[in-house]
Amino acid sequence: MKKIFIFILTIFIYNLTFSDTHQDYTIFINGKNSYYAGNFEQANKEFETLLRAFPYSHVFDENYAYFFIGMNYFRLKDYEKASLFLEKAVYAPKKTAFNTDADIEKAIFFSERDYALGYSLIKIGDIEKGITYLKRLDYSTYIPVVGDYEKKALELLAKYDPKAYDKIALKFNFDFSKIKNMTIPQLVKIGDFYTSQKNYKKAKEFYEYILKNVKLGTYGQLVNKNYLKILLNLKDYKHIIEYTNNPPQEYKDLFNFYRAMAYYQTKDFTRALYLFEGITNKEYISDAKYYSAGIYFALGDYKNTIENAKLIPDKSIISQSMLAFSYLYLNDTKHFEQTAKTIINKYSNTYIAAYFSLLLDKVPDIPTHINSIKDMSMLVDQMIKNAKPLPHDFMKKADLLEIDQLSQIAKYGDQELLQLSFDKGNFLNKSSLAYGYSTTIVLENGKFYSLALKNSLDYMRQFLNYKQLMPYEYPLYFENIVNSCSKKYDVPQEIIYSIIHNLSKFNIYFVSEDAKFGLMGIEYSGNENLDLFDIFTPEINIEIGTKMIKKLLDKYDGNELKALIAYINGESYLSSLYFEGNNDLNFTSIVIPEERYSLENLFLTYVFYSKLYRY
Repeated sequence: MKKIFIFILTIFIYNLTFSDTHQDYTIFINGKNSYYAGNFEQANKEFETLLRAFPYSHVFDENYAYFFIGMNYFRLKDYEKASLFLEKAVYAPKKTAFNTDADIEKAIFFSERDYALGYSLIKIGDIEKGITYLKRLDYSTYIPVVGDYEKKALELLAKYDPKAYDKIALKFNFDFSKIKNMTIPQLVKIGDFYTSQKNYKKAKEFYEYILKNVKLGTYGQLVNKNYLKILLNLKDYKHIIEYTNNPPQEYKDLFNFYRAMAYYQTKDFTRALYLFEGITNKEYISDAKYYSAGIYFALGDYKNTIENAKLIPDKSIISQSMLAFSYLYLNDTKHFEQTAKTIINKYSNTYIAAYFSLLLDKVPDIPTHINSIKDMSMLVDQMIKNAKPLPHDFMKKADLLEIDQLSQIAKYGDQELLQLSFDKGNFLNKSSLAYGYSTTIVLENGKFYSLALKNSLDYMRQFLNYKQLMPYEYPLYFENIVNSCSKKYDVPQEIIYSIIHNLSKFNIYFVSEDAKFGLMGIEYSGNENLDLFDIFTPEINIEIGTKMIKKLLDKYDGNELKALIAYINGESYLSSLYFEGNNDLNFTSIVIPEERYSLENLFLTYVFYSKLYRY
């Protein structure tokens, strides 16, 4: 009787939470689409209908809809109403399964809102308040849309403060003659802006000008550190070694750390270790111990690996896994189990956590060394073999109804609206594995594939325990396109999927730091016959990527491992790796810890796709 009552109560709550037709959502989406299409009059009709007919709709939760209503009035030049609604628009995107770039989206949201609000307030005569909002557009991180609004805000501010012209000239036009008009904190912020643009050459010129012409005082260490970081990004190791020779006492640890990093990157590990071990400054000691541990681990010196890894203050999955493996290889069971449990609890969404869980559970035939693709293949075989079936009562009827309701909203294609609906949802237990599964299913139904994978990866250790959930860690999104390209160019599907999973994680709008685009990370250079936006189209992107991997397969005599590494990391990197006589990759030969960890993840993905789907 109690179960029946709970079920009836749940249905009642659904009826309160969701309308049968979601008419309010439809009106909002129509208005939003009209706004983006530039049809502001039609958008205004939709938004006014929404305000009048559905004043308590969930689309107004956290003031989400007010942003679009206010921006639409701004486009219509109704600055009074624009100011009214934009001041209410304090919605901030949250970092959740639905939003992996919340900080970027928050910056874009507020830059557009603050510019439009500041402009509108000035237009209606509230100049002081308008200037306050415009001055908020001062960013040290480059984000294309945000940068455009900041420049426009500065152009407006220049009417009231001529110094704004200097900032435009320096920040956006690289006019270094304006450096003398800026304070050092302002200069550092602009330097950070150049660096975040990946415009390292200009950033190098900028800091060299400052180091030569500006009295730095107490900012000397910060400016020198930023300069050395830029040289490291430029891979100008020779210059770093020359610049850091005979460091002044006050900069000794700073200069020695970057000098050590230059030696480390050029694989002069003896000099690197000597310098790392002499560093005592708290700001650099964590990285110094981390890279020292990485060198010793690659050399098989597990005692020294432990001594350094234990002293790393800023622990990570990579540093902790080096520590755990070192204990394991030295047969120190007690400390291995302690460290493994820490990893399982703190980094549960990693394959290492899943692997250590199997070791601690003493699952038979799990390899204790993962030093090659062969070892990794044995591990995956056992993980698949030992995966359990889901319990029959895994999903409750109420949660299945919730999935259906939220899937209807997901099909509108608005992830913020979906997030708001999830926040108001009525899942029975939002901390359960069933909730994680439900979230993935809803996101898949809305074709939010990158978000679905991101959510599944957050539950990696749990999902890998069950046969039915394991494929969500290695999904077959865009299956028809991949299958077609695989057959057309004779490229194994597991290679295509491994590239997509590793590079873009199924985000069709992916852009890498080195300007590669879309699902398979395609460069625009060499594809200039296409519109840039065409490269993001899955059909076009996957076909170009498959043709590229086919050329690499032919070049390396069909060796799938080498072709994958060359595609992801470049052919020059491939030449630095050591392969066994059977063409298996020796992971222990990779000294840089993050590179080893990245390659292990890449090939675990490759092996899982191969074995899960029996390609």
